[in-house]
Amino acid sequence: RSGRSGASRSDPAQRRAALLIGPRQVGKSVLLRQVAVELLRAGWPAANLTYFDFEDHRLGRAAGELDPALVEQHLPEGHREELPRVLLLDEVHRANGWDLWLKKLVDRERGPGRPGVRVLATDSAASMLRHGTRESGQGRWDEIRILGLTFGEYLMLLSRGPETPEQTLQRNPQELERYLAKGGFPEHVHVEPSSELWWKIREDVASRTVSQDLFVSASRGADERLDVERLRRLFVMLVQDSGAIFGATERATDLGAHRTTVSSWLALLEDACLVHRIEPYQPTSRAGLPSAKSRLARKPKIHAAEHGLVPAFVLSAYPMKE
Repeated sequence: RSGRSGASRSDPAQRRAALLIGPRQVGKSVLLRQVAVELLRAGWPAANLTYFDFEDHRLGRAAGELDPALVEQHLPEGHREELPRVLLLDEVHRANGWDLWLKKLVDRERGPGRPGVRVLATDSAASMLRHGTRESGQGRWDEIRILGLTFGEYLMLLSRGPETPEQTLQRNPQELERYLAKGGFPEHVHVEPSSELWWKIREDVASRTVSQDLFVSASRGADERLDVERLRRLFVMLVQDSGAIFGATERATDLGAHRTTVSSWLALLEDACLVHRIEPYQPTSRAGLPSAKSRLARKPKIHAAEHGLVPAFVLSAYPMKE
């Protein structure tokens, strides 16, 4: 998925860490544990695997002060030095100076004759924006975006034994409607759509991301704080009108903000994996470039990045019935 071959991964000069990023509740932590299970099944020595959750409640306030180098330096008993070590780091953004540590680790491990340390970590797209680490990781780690389940994946989790997704849908023809009402969040697969579920989506996914993860200095000045309340209002507007044409001027009027500010807020929501922008088709000129007139006249459509957000914020929780 990173777009690199196995050969380049084994070359120390090309070796990088991997960072799983995405919105909350899409299964990044579960995937990290599944990687550990698969490595053990493949015969990897358990002592060469280290899983560490920087968001573990037992760490308390110490999580933000924890040096990730301490996790690396702690060698479990039975560790085999002739084999690479695998660090599986969950919610790595909680660690103090994790990006600088990871950059130094990757540079060090590119030296010849090293069994190496492989790093697979999870982080939220929003927290990467907050800490400004996206640019600092260039050349050191690959970003792998994790989004919600597709309908096919959703059906696979509901299948019985050797049942195919098509057979599962034939057995439960209402699953498409339930999938649209709940979204592609893995933990909601076996849960019935309800007001409690939509409240949880609003609080755990949307409100926490907007209110906490995106509480950063605004891009137009280090001393200006992001207007979280109006950013939240913009997000709700976009989700409620998912698929609608976006006009920055109209939204700026609704929010009482400047047009360029609203455009920067939209970019922030996009980078946080909360909404997607779909640009309209633009006819090209004879030079092969979009004409100036088409660039100015056409506006993009904005969609909720996770369709399960839509019923959580609109009056109708069953869009297929509309």
